[in-house]
Amino acid sequence: MALVYRGILASPFAQAVGRITAIMLAVSTVLVGAALLIGYTAPNHYLLFVGQTHSEWAEDVFLHDLDQAITRNLTHSQYVFDFDPMWSRDGARAAFRRGGSDVCVLETPGIHSHCLSLSAFENGVVDVFIIGWLAGSAHLALYVLDSTADVYFTVIDVQNGSLLRQRWERELHGTLYNRVGSLSPDGSTLLGVRFVAGDSQLIAAPIDDINAFTPLSPPEVDASYPSWSPDGSQIAYIGYSYSPARFDLFAVNADGSGERLIASDVSTVLPEIIWSTDGETVLFASNAGDGDFEVYAVDLGAAMVNPPRTLTDNGELDSNPQVSPDGEWIAYESAEDTRCGYTQLFLKRIDGTDKRQLTYGCGSYFNPVWQPQ
Repeated sequence: MALVYRGILASPFAQAVGRITAIMLAVSTVLVGAALLIGYTAPNHYLLFVGQTHSEWAEDVFLHDLDQAITRNLTHSQYVFDFDPMWSRDGARAAFRRGGSDVCVLETPGIHSHCLSLSAFENGVVDVFIIGWLAGSAHLALYVLDSTADVYFTVIDVQNGSLLRQRWERELHGTLYNRVGSLSPDGSTLLGVRFVAGDSQLIAAPIDDINAFTPLSPPEVDASYPSWSPDGSQIAYIGYSYSPARFDLFAVNADGSGERLIASDVSTVLPEIIWSTDGETVLFASNAGDGDFEVYAVDLGAAMVNPPRTLTDNGELDSNPQVSPDGEWIAYESAEDTRCGYTQLFLKRIDGTDKRQLTYGCGSYFNPVWQPQ
Protein backbone atom coordinates (compact mmCIF):
# COMPACT_ATOMS: atom_id res chain seq x y z
CA MET A 1 0.00 0.00 0.00
CA ALA A 2 1.10 3.57 -0.60
CA LEU A 3 1.64 6.22 2.03
CA VAL A 4 1.24 9.98 1.88
CA TYR A 5 4.23 12.04 3.03
CA ARG A 6 3.80 15.83 3.33
CA GLY A 7 0.86 15.59 0.94
CA ILE A 8 2.83 13.61 -1.63
CA LEU A 9 2.20 10.04 -2.63
CA ALA A 10 5.25 7.88 -1.94
CA SER A 11 6.04 4.28 -2.84
CA PRO A 12 5.71 1.72 -0.04
CA PHE A 13 9.36 1.57 0.82
CA ALA A 14 9.61 5.37 1.37
CA GLN A 15 8.31 4.98 4.93
CA ALA A 16 11.77 5.25 6.45
CA VAL A 17 12.36 8.39 4.40
CA GLY A 18 9.21 9.99 5.75
CA ARG A 19 10.09 9.23 9.36
CA ILE A 20 13.60 10.59 9.13
CA THR A 21 12.60 13.70 7.23
CA ALA A 22 9.78 14.36 9.69
CA ILE A 23 12.41 14.52 12.43
CA MET A 24 14.40 16.98 10.33
CA LEU A 25 11.34 19.20 10.02
CA ALA A 26 10.62 19.20 13.75
CA VAL A 27 13.77 20.94 15.00
CA SER A 28 14.18 24.47 16.22
CA THR A 29 15.71 27.96 16.33
CA VAL A 30 17.59 29.72 13.54
CA LEU A 31 20.31 32.02 12.43
CA VAL A 32 22.37 31.18 9.36
CA GLY A 33 26.02 32.07 9.42
CA ALA A 34 28.16 32.19 6.33
CA ALA A 35 30.98 29.67 6.14
CA LEU A 36 34.47 31.08 5.87
CA LEU A 37 35.71 29.11 2.90
CA ILE A 38 39.32 30.21 2.98
CA GLY A 39 41.14 29.19 -0.16
CA TYR A 40 37.91 27.96 -1.72
CA THR A 41 37.34 28.77 -5.38
CA ALA A 42 33.58 28.91 -5.88
CA PRO A 43 32.41 26.51 -8.61
CA ASN A 44 29.49 28.83 -9.30
CA HIS A 45 27.99 31.94 -7.78
CA TYR A 46 24.86 30.84 -5.97
CA LEU A 47 23.45 27.94 -3.98
CA LEU A 48 19.78 27.84 -2.95
CA PHE A 49 18.68 25.86 0.10
CA VAL A 50 15.86 25.62 2.64
CA GLY A 51 16.03 26.54 6.31
CA GLN A 52 13.48 25.96 9.04
CA THR A 53 12.99 28.42 11.87
CA HIS A 54 11.62 27.61 15.30
CA SER A 55 10.70 31.22 16.10
CA GLU A 56 8.36 31.45 13.09
CA TRP A 57 7.56 27.75 12.58
CA ALA A 58 8.29 28.24 8.91
CA GLU A 59 10.61 27.13 6.15
CA ASP A 60 12.34 29.80 4.09
CA VAL A 61 14.39 29.72 0.90
CA PHE A 62 17.94 31.02 1.37
CA LEU A 63 20.56 32.09 -1.15
CA HIS A 64 24.26 31.62 -0.45
CA ASP A 65 26.75 33.63 -2.50
CA LEU A 66 29.80 31.38 -2.76
CA ASP A 67 32.04 34.16 -4.03
CA GLN A 68 31.42 36.45 -1.05
CA ALA A 69 30.38 33.82 1.56
CA ILE A 70 27.15 35.71 2.24
CA THR A 71 23.81 34.08 3.04
CA ARG A 72 20.42 35.79 2.63
CA ASN A 73 16.91 34.75 3.57
CA LEU A 74 14.89 35.37 0.39
CA THR A 75 11.35 34.66 1.53
CA HIS A 76 10.88 35.50 5.25
CA SER A 77 7.54 33.66 5.26
CA GLN A 78 6.10 33.69 8.75
CA TYR A 79 4.10 30.55 9.53
CA VAL A 80 4.39 29.38 5.91
CA PHE A 81 6.51 26.60 4.42
CA ASP A 82 8.63 27.60 1.40
CA PHE A 83 10.50 24.58 0.05
CA ASP A 84 11.63 22.52 -2.98
CA PRO A 85 13.57 25.28 -4.79
CA MET A 86 14.50 24.50 -8.39
CA TRP A 87 16.66 26.63 -10.68
CA SER A 88 15.63 27.16 -14.29
CA ARG A 89 17.92 25.53 -16.82
CA ASP A 90 19.66 28.79 -17.66
CA GLY A 91 19.98 29.83 -14.00
CA ALA A 92 18.02 33.03 -14.60
CA ARG A 93 15.12 32.16 -12.29
CA ALA A 94 14.15 29.69 -9.60
CA ALA A 95 10.77 28.28 -8.56
CA PHE A 96 9.73 27.01 -5.15
CA ARG A 97 6.63 25.62 -3.46
CA ARG A 98 4.78 27.68 -0.86
CA GLY A 99 2.51 25.94 1.60
CA GLY A 100 1.99 23.00 -0.74
CA SER A 101 -0.67 24.61 -2.94
CA ASP A 102 1.25 27.56 -4.44
CA VAL A 103 4.25 27.93 -6.71
CA CYS A 104 6.36 31.07 -6.60
CA VAL A 105 9.18 32.32 -8.82
CA LEU A 106 12.40 34.05 -7.72
CA GLU A 107 14.32 36.35 -10.01
CA THR A 108 18.09 35.83 -9.77
CA PRO A 109 19.67 36.63 -7.41
CA GLY A 110 16.42 36.66 -5.48
CA ILE A 111 15.69 40.38 -5.50
CA HIS A 112 11.95 39.78 -5.69
CA SER A 113 9.48 36.95 -6.13
CA HIS A 114 5.93 36.46 -7.34
CA CYS A 115 3.50 33.58 -6.97
CA LEU A 116 1.70 32.05 -9.93
CA SER A 117 -2.08 32.06 -10.21
CA LEU A 118 -3.65 28.61 -10.46
CA SER A 119 -7.22 29.94 -10.43
CA ALA A 120 -7.95 28.16 -13.72
CA PHE A 121 -8.48 24.97 -11.71
CA GLU A 122 -12.14 25.40 -10.82
CA ASN A 123 -12.10 22.73 -8.11
CA GLY A 124 -9.29 24.47 -6.27
CA VAL A 125 -5.70 23.37 -5.74
CA VAL A 126 -4.83 21.05 -2.86
CA ASP A 127 -1.21 20.36 -3.78
CA VAL A 128 1.14 21.36 -6.56
CA PHE A 129 4.38 19.60 -7.44
CA ILE A 130 7.21 21.15 -9.46
CA ILE A 131 8.31 18.76 -12.19
CA GLY A 132 10.87 21.00 -13.87
CA TRP A 133 11.67 23.84 -16.21
CA LEU A 134 11.45 23.55 -19.95
CA ALA A 135 14.27 25.08 -22.01
CA GLY A 136 15.21 28.54 -20.80
CA SER A 137 13.34 30.11 -17.89
CA ALA A 138 9.88 30.96 -19.23
CA HIS A 139 7.87 27.75 -18.86
CA LEU A 140 7.45 25.51 -15.82
CA ALA A 141 5.94 22.00 -15.74
CA LEU A 142 3.74 21.10 -12.77
CA TYR A 143 1.52 18.39 -11.40
CA VAL A 144 -1.61 19.93 -9.85
CA LEU A 145 -3.85 17.97 -7.47
CA ASP A 146 -7.34 19.44 -7.06
CA SER A 147 -9.93 18.97 -4.32
CA THR A 148 -11.56 16.04 -6.17
CA ALA A 149 -8.21 14.15 -6.14
CA ASP A 150 -7.79 14.58 -9.90
CA VAL A 151 -4.22 15.18 -11.08
CA TYR A 152 -3.33 17.50 -13.96
CA PHE A 153 -0.09 17.74 -15.90
CA THR A 154 0.32 21.47 -16.56
CA VAL A 155 2.83 23.76 -18.26
CA ILE A 156 2.57 27.38 -17.17
CA ASP A 157 4.14 30.57 -18.51
CA VAL A 158 5.80 32.10 -15.44
CA GLN A 159 5.74 35.60 -16.91
CA ASN A 160 2.01 35.97 -17.58
CA GLY A 161 0.57 32.95 -15.76
CA SER A 162 -1.12 31.44 -18.82
CA LEU A 163 -1.55 27.67 -18.98
CA LEU A 164 0.06 26.25 -22.11
CA ARG A 165 -0.96 22.65 -21.45
CA GLN A 166 -3.49 21.18 -19.09
CA ARG A 167 -4.18 17.46 -19.14
CA TRP A 168 -5.98 15.24 -16.68
CA GLU A 169 -3.74 12.26 -15.92
CA ARG A 170 -5.24 10.09 -13.19
CA GLU A 171 -3.43 6.93 -14.28
CA LEU A 172 0.03 8.47 -14.60
CA HIS A 173 0.26 10.51 -11.43
CA GLY A 174 1.89 7.55 -9.69
CA THR A 175 4.48 8.53 -7.13
CA LEU A 176 4.93 12.29 -7.00
CA TYR A 177 7.53 12.21 -4.27
CA ASN A 178 10.29 14.81 -4.57
CA ARG A 179 11.58 14.84 -8.17
CA VAL A 180 9.81 11.73 -9.41
CA GLY A 181 8.14 13.35 -12.36
CA SER A 182 11.28 15.11 -13.60
CA LEU A 183 11.96 16.36 -17.11
CA SER A 184 14.81 15.20 -19.30
CA PRO A 185 17.76 17.62 -19.68
CA ASP A 186 16.35 18.87 -23.00
CA GLY A 187 12.89 19.33 -21.45
CA SER A 188 11.14 17.06 -23.94
CA THR A 189 10.45 13.90 -21.93
CA LEU A 190 8.67 13.31 -18.63
CA LEU A 191 10.08 10.70 -16.27
CA GLY A 192 7.66 9.29 -13.72
CA VAL A 193 6.44 6.30 -11.77
CA ARG A 194 3.01 4.70 -12.01
CA PHE A 195 1.42 1.95 -9.95
CA VAL A 196 0.94 -1.42 -11.64
CA ALA A 197 -0.69 -4.25 -9.67
CA GLY A 198 0.46 -2.77 -6.39
CA ASP A 199 4.03 -2.09 -7.51
CA SER A 200 5.55 1.08 -8.95
CA GLN A 201 6.91 1.04 -12.51
CA LEU A 202 9.28 3.57 -14.04
CA ILE A 203 7.95 5.20 -17.24
CA ALA A 204 9.04 7.88 -19.72
CA ALA A 205 6.74 9.87 -22.00
CA PRO A 206 6.98 12.86 -24.36
CA ILE A 207 5.51 15.93 -22.67
CA ASP A 208 3.31 16.58 -25.74
CA ASP A 209 1.59 13.20 -25.27
CA ILE A 210 2.28 11.79 -21.84
CA ASN A 211 -0.19 8.94 -22.36
CA ALA A 212 2.22 7.56 -24.98
CA PHE A 213 4.60 6.30 -22.32
CA THR A 214 7.36 3.69 -22.44
CA PRO A 215 7.87 1.33 -19.46
CA LEU A 216 11.51 1.41 -18.32
CA SER A 217 11.55 -1.04 -15.41
CA PRO A 218 10.33 -4.63 -15.14
CA PRO A 219 7.03 -5.19 -13.28
CA GLU A 220 8.64 -7.45 -10.69
CA VAL A 221 10.89 -4.59 -9.47
CA ASP A 222 9.30 -1.85 -7.35
CA ALA A 223 10.94 1.27 -8.83
CA SER A 224 11.57 4.61 -7.18
CA TYR A 225 13.77 7.75 -7.20
CA PRO A 226 14.67 7.80 -10.92
CA SER A 227 17.31 10.28 -12.06
CA TRP A 228 18.41 11.43 -15.53
CA SER A 229 22.06 11.37 -16.54
CA PRO A 230 23.36 14.83 -17.57
CA ASP A 231 23.12 14.06 -21.30
CA GLY A 232 19.68 12.42 -20.98
CA SER A 233 20.85 9.08 -22.37
CA GLN A 234 20.51 7.05 -19.14
CA ILE A 235 18.35 6.83 -16.05
CA ALA A 236 19.40 5.52 -12.64
CA TYR A 237 16.80 4.29 -10.17
CA ILE A 238 16.32 2.21 -7.04
CA GLY A 239 14.51 -1.10 -7.44
CA TYR A 240 13.08 -3.16 -4.60
CA SER A 241 12.89 -6.90 -5.22
CA TYR A 242 10.73 -9.12 -3.05
CA SER A 243 12.63 -12.35 -3.67
CA PRO A 244 15.17 -11.89 -2.26
CA ALA A 245 13.98 -8.80 -0.38
CA ARG A 246 16.52 -6.05 -1.06
CA PHE A 247 17.13 -2.65 -2.64
CA ASP A 248 19.36 -2.49 -5.72
CA LEU A 249 20.61 0.38 -7.86
CA PHE A 250 19.92 0.05 -11.58
CA ALA A 251 20.69 2.03 -14.73
CA VAL A 252 18.74 1.83 -17.99
CA ASN A 253 18.96 3.59 -21.34
CA ALA A 254 16.37 6.32 -21.92
CA ASP A 255 14.58 4.15 -24.50
CA GLY A 256 14.20 1.29 -22.00
CA SER A 257 17.01 -0.87 -23.36
CA GLY A 258 20.21 -1.98 -21.69
CA GLU A 259 19.01 -2.28 -18.11
CA ARG A 260 21.83 -3.26 -15.78
CA LEU A 261 22.47 -3.68 -12.08
CA ILE A 262 25.14 -1.21 -10.92
CA ALA A 263 25.08 -1.72 -7.13
CA SER A 264 23.57 -4.60 -5.20
CA ASP A 265 21.83 -4.60 -1.82
CA VAL A 266 22.17 -0.88 -1.06
CA SER A 267 19.61 -1.12 1.77
CA THR A 268 17.25 1.82 2.32
CA VAL A 269 18.08 4.77 0.07
CA LEU A 270 17.05 8.38 0.61
CA PRO A 271 16.19 10.67 -2.26
CA GLU A 272 17.84 11.92 -4.31
CA ILE A 273 19.99 9.87 -6.68
CA ILE A 274 22.42 12.22 -8.42
CA TRP A 275 24.77 11.85 -11.39
CA SER A 276 28.20 13.41 -11.66
CA THR A 277 28.49 16.00 -14.43
CA ASP A 278 30.53 13.61 -16.62
CA GLY A 279 27.91 10.86 -16.28
CA GLU A 280 30.48 8.41 -14.91
CA THR A 281 29.40 8.31 -11.26
CA VAL A 282 26.10 7.97 -9.39
CA LEU A 283 25.75 9.37 -5.86
CA PHE A 284 23.12 8.47 -3.25
CA ALA A 285 22.53 8.30 0.51
CA SER A 286 22.02 4.90 2.12
CA ASN A 287 22.16 3.11 5.48
CA ALA A 288 23.87 0.10 3.89
CA GLY A 289 26.93 0.39 6.13
CA ASP A 290 26.61 0.48 9.90
CA GLY A 291 22.97 1.58 9.92
CA ASP A 292 23.29 5.36 9.77
CA PHE A 293 22.81 7.15 6.46
CA GLU A 294 25.98 8.14 4.59
CA VAL A 295 26.70 9.46 1.09
CA TYR A 296 28.03 6.87 -1.37
CA ALA A 297 29.30 6.96 -4.93
CA VAL A 298 29.26 4.21 -7.57
CA ASP A 299 31.72 4.56 -10.44
CA LEU A 300 29.94 3.03 -13.42
CA GLY A 301 33.12 1.78 -15.03
CA ALA A 302 33.79 -0.34 -11.94
CA ALA A 303 30.18 -1.17 -11.10
CA MET A 304 29.65 -4.63 -9.61
CA VAL A 305 33.44 -5.02 -9.34
CA ASN A 306 34.04 -2.69 -6.40
CA PRO A 307 31.45 -1.75 -3.75
CA PRO A 308 30.18 1.85 -3.58
CA ARG A 309 32.71 4.36 -2.24
CA THR A 310 31.85 6.06 1.05
CA LEU A 311 32.07 9.85 0.75
CA THR A 312 30.93 10.59 4.32
CA ASP A 313 31.43 8.52 7.46
CA ASN A 314 30.66 10.31 10.71
CA GLY A 315 28.02 8.15 12.39
CA GLU A 316 25.28 10.73 11.72
CA LEU A 317 22.65 11.26 9.04
CA ASP A 318 24.23 12.53 5.79
CA SER A 319 21.99 12.87 2.74
CA ASN A 320 20.91 14.68 -0.41
CA PRO A 321 24.26 15.08 -2.23
CA GLN A 322 24.20 17.66 -5.05
CA VAL A 323 27.06 17.95 -7.55
CA SER A 324 28.40 21.40 -8.47
CA PRO A 325 28.20 22.43 -12.15
CA ASP A 326 31.95 22.02 -12.60
CA GLY A 327 31.77 18.48 -11.17
CA GLU A 328 34.37 19.15 -8.48
CA TRP A 329 32.24 19.55 -5.34
CA ILE A 330 29.18 18.15 -3.63
CA ALA A 331 26.88 20.03 -1.28
CA TYR A 332 24.99 17.82 1.17
CA GLU A 333 23.02 18.00 4.41
CA SER A 334 24.35 16.43 7.59
CA ALA A 335 23.42 15.98 11.25
CA GLU A 336 27.11 15.99 12.14
CA ASP A 337 26.91 19.42 13.84
CA THR A 338 23.89 19.31 16.18
CA ARG A 339 24.99 21.89 18.75
CA CYS A 340 21.97 24.09 17.96
CA GLY A 341 19.66 22.29 15.56
CA TYR A 342 19.49 19.16 13.46
CA THR A 343 21.03 19.44 10.00
CA GLN A 344 23.60 21.80 8.49
CA LEU A 345 24.98 22.06 4.96
CA PHE A 346 28.49 20.97 4.09
CA LEU A 347 30.72 20.93 1.02
CA LYS A 348 33.18 18.23 -0.01
CA ARG A 349 35.17 17.49 -3.09
CA ILE A 350 33.53 14.74 -5.11
CA ASP A 351 36.25 12.31 -4.02
CA GLY A 352 35.16 12.80 -0.38
CA THR A 353 38.05 15.04 0.73
CA ASP A 354 38.34 18.68 1.84
CA LYS A 355 35.17 19.06 3.92
CA ARG A 356 33.86 22.61 4.54
CA GLN A 357 30.85 23.56 6.68
CA LEU A 358 28.57 25.96 4.82
CA THR A 359 25.87 26.87 7.39
CA TYR A 360 26.00 27.41 11.13
CA GLY A 361 23.50 28.42 13.77
CA CYS A 362 20.32 27.10 15.27
CA GLY A 363 17.93 25.27 12.99
CA SER A 364 17.76 22.82 10.10
CA TYR A 365 19.21 23.60 6.68
CA PHE A 366 18.68 21.22 3.78
CA ASN A 367 17.74 20.77 0.09
CA PRO A 368 20.80 22.47 -1.50
CA VAL A 369 20.49 23.33 -5.22
CA TRP A 370 23.39 24.66 -7.32
CA GLN A 371 22.80 27.44 -9.83
CA PRO A 372 23.41 26.05 -13.35
CA GLN A 373 26.29 27.47 -15.32
